[in-house]
Amino acid sequence: MGSPGPVGESGCDAKYGYTGSPGESGTVGMGGLPGPPGIPGDDGSHGEPGHAGVPGFDGLPGLNGQEGQLGMCGPTGDSGPDGKDGNPGEPGETGLDGTAGQSGRSGQTGETGNRGVSGRPGKHGKPGPPGPDYLPCNGECDGDGVSYSPGKSGVPGRRGKNGKPGPEGSPGQNNYRSGQTGLPGQAGLPGKRGLRGDSASYGFILTQHSQNSTIPYCPDGSAVLWTGYSYLFGKSGDLVFGQDMGQSTSCMKYFNQIPFIRCTTGQCNYANSDDSSYWLTTDTEKDINQDFYDIEIKAQLSRCSVCEVQTKPVTLHSQDNEIPECPSGYASLWAGYSFVSNLDIGENVQGQSLSSPGSCMKSYIETPYITCDTEKCSFDNKHEDQSAWLSAIENDDDECEEKRDNVNVSRCQVCIHK
Repeated sequence: MGSPGPVGESGCDAKYGYTGSPGESGTVGMGGLPGPPGIPGDDGSHGEPGHAGVPGFDGLPGLNGQEGQLGMCGPTGDSGPDGKDGNPGEPGETGLDGTAGQSGRSGQTGETGNRGVSGRPGKHGKPGPPGPDYLPCNGECDGDGVSYSPGKSGVPGRRGKNGKPGPEGSPGQNNYRSGQTGLPGQAGLPGKRGLRGDSASYGFILTQHSQNSTIPYCPDGSAVLWTGYSYLFGKSGDLVFGQDMGQSTSCMKYFNQIPFIRCTTGQCNYANSDDSSYWLTTDTEKDINQDFYDIEIKAQLSRCSVCEVQTKPVTLHSQDNEIPECPSGYASLWAGYSFVSNLDIGENVQGQSLSSPGSCMKSYIETPYITCDTEKCSFDNKHEDQSAWLSAIENDDDECEEKRDNVNVSRCQVCIHK
């Protein structure tokens, strides 16, 4: 309802007037002004989860990414199985005619055969024409009354057909004479190499390392079994395994940065991150901070050869700076420096037998190996004891002092019986 209207003017006094009837209802007043804001209500309760929305449309294809950099070469995989035999190839073209062979020796004269049966007489030929001296015979001749002088001999008739072979005659006597001995023939082509005969003088193995990129020659009179790369040892985690450098196992036919695989029960793992291998290096000048990859590596590896010799080699160490002489009846194969062990890795030391030719290295190298992992090869210089060499005994103990060259390294020589 609207607010009350204004108070009307006072009416005149009536002393004895009648009471008036109620007035008519006033019109509805205008709306009042908005009241002040109410007090905020309490927080409403959480509504129920809404229904799952409709799947959206597929987005537009993304732009092509930039080309990535080339990855490092992975380790060499194992050899795959042999492939199936291919289809037969098409026939090749006819080869050129060979040169004429040398004339063979003349054979011996054969026996004289039996005379064949005489052929049948040929048919009579036709009479020839009258000769130039033809005269009539006046009835004194036979025939047609013509007298003939003897004509010229007719042309010999054709040779009759060969008669049938006669019966086989009795064997003739041996009446032939031997011919003269022919000239010696030319030497034939060399034959294939024969199998080695039984001999008690063979069966000793000699392995030698050049410590450069050239394959060492086997001694005269020996047989080359194979050539390869000089392998020291391998390391996988805390496991270190190596071999005598004088044995054939130290000469690998092929180079592989990780030449081994480590297996546990039911599982084998190849080229783990903590796997590494150690190879004998060359005597060339090196940069210890340089890394080598792929084809650069082989130039840093020592080459080796495995030989079969007639007698067992003998290794001598002088323990001084003089090369020891070979015993009487022995010849020198090579001289060098007395090598004791490869590398000290914690508690693992790869020792080298001093009786083996592998303990006599042709060159002294302070760091004689190169280290390889799955990515690269480098000259590992993080170990305090890089290698061990047999020391030369000084005459004066006061002169013994630490030196970094080969002055204090014992000399050695590998000899073989002549």
